[in-house]
Amino acid sequence: MQPRFTPESAITDMNSSKHTTDHNHDTPGDSDAAAAEQAQILREQITAELHQQLALERFQKEQPELWLQASRLGALMELQEQCQDAHFPPGSCFLYAAVPVYQCFPLRRILNVDLDTCQTQLEIYGDGDLEEGTVTLPLEAISWHGFPKDAIPLHFPYSGFTTSRPL
Repeated sequence: MQPRFTPESAITDMNSSKHTTDHNHDTPGDSDAAAAEQAQILREQITAELHQQLALERFQKEQPELWLQASRLGALMELQEQCQDAHFPPGSCFLYAAVPVYQCFPLRRILNVDLDTCQTQLEIYGDGDLEEGTVTLPLEAISWHGFPKDAIPLHFPYSGFTTSRPL
């Protein structure tokens, strides 16, 4: 299973203005130029995907324990995408990390996993101890994720869980 996140150096913004073309051309020379531009865009996309794949393979080989954590977060991101608005409902998912002061984070969504810095950014719900906001954690600190014992539907075939304590 390949996670769908990549190092920042491998990401290319395919929505930038340099990738748009005007398809209303009047002369054959214009259509040749448009075809050449589209071919260049396709080459850039293929090159970016190749660099991305090579970077992922290199990371997997060089840091297998961090790759395992990144893969787990990738699986959790796939579940997250199936939730309404791509957010876990309050109390349905918790991420545990071996960090000082606080170890259990009520997860709203995973914002990204950066393999260059070996960190993840999480958007969390507030609870009695934490304020709602964004948390950055090192991948090596990620312990596990869990779903409390009382089931709550997440609006797709997978059943998540909710906490018995108020959030």
